[in-house]
Order: sequence, then C-alpha cells, then structure tokens
Amino acid sequence: MSVNSRHKLYSLRNKVAFSLVEVVIAIGVFSFCLLILIALVPVGLTSNKSTRDRTIVADLCSSLETDMRETPTANTTSPLYQIPMPTAGATTSITLYDNYLSTTNTFSTTRMPDSQYRFTITLTPPAATSPNDPVTANILASWPAAASTNIATGLVNVNVGINRF
Repeated sequence: MSVNSRHKLYSLRNKVAFSLVEVVIAIGVFSFCLLILIALVPVGLTSNKSTRDRTIVADLCSSLETDMRETPTANTTSPLYQIPMPTAGATTSITLYDNYLSTTNTFSTTRMPDSQYRFTITLTPPAATSPNDPVTANILASWPAAASTNIATGLVNVNVGINRF
C-alpha cells in the first residue's frame, strides 16, 4: 500500500468517527432527558390516583342516586341503602361510608377501618306550595373518609332531583 492510499484511509477513518467531546455531549443530553422522564413519574402516579378516586366516587354516587330514585313513594327509606326520604317540610340528612370489604353491603353509617370515602346525603323536600316538584338530593363525597370536608384530599358534590309523586 502506498503512502497516499494509507493517508486517504486514515483521513476517511477520522471523518466517520465521533470525537470524545461529541460522545460526552450526547451522553449529557440523554441523561438530561432521562432525568426529566424520571421526574414525571410521580406526577403521573398522583394523577392516576386522583382519576381513580374520582371514577370510584362517581360510580358510588350513581349507585346512591339509583337507590333513591327506585324508592317507592310510600316508603320512608330507600330499599337498598336505607336512606331516609324527606317528609313534607323536613329536610333529612345521613352520612354513609363505603364498605368495600363487606360482602353484604356497600355502605354503612359507621366508618369502618377500610372505609375510603364518606358520603353526606341531604334530601330537601319540595315547598308546600309546589308538592309536585322533585326532592332535591345533595350528595357530598369526600376522601379520605376520616378527614373532615375542609381538609379532605378530594371532594365531589352532586345535586340531583328525584320525583316522588
């Protein structure tokens, strides 16, 4: 091999290789991007837990609403969860706690060790001048169950009208 061809081969090899500075910069950029992705993991987990809690609460509120809607006019309590229905001129209120570990009942009036959510249900009857108006049901869900509503991690308020005539 002549000196010229060796020089061309050496110069070609130099042009296709990365320098040490380029490799260090690439590792630095990759490390920075990886650090950002790792920092986003807790944000994603927190968002996932919040969404999970809101989905569970929405499902439980729907179950409570359905139970109140299914209550016959003659009954004073709902058939499934024993929610007291209001009488003329008297607002009723009840606090229920979820009871997921129970195989017999989804809700209980006493907080169990496994209760995660608290539901305060307030039922207001229609005015005496408008007896055919619906009963107004306010379902205030909060979690954790042991916390008061002013320091709760999550809070959902649902208002529903229930026809009782």
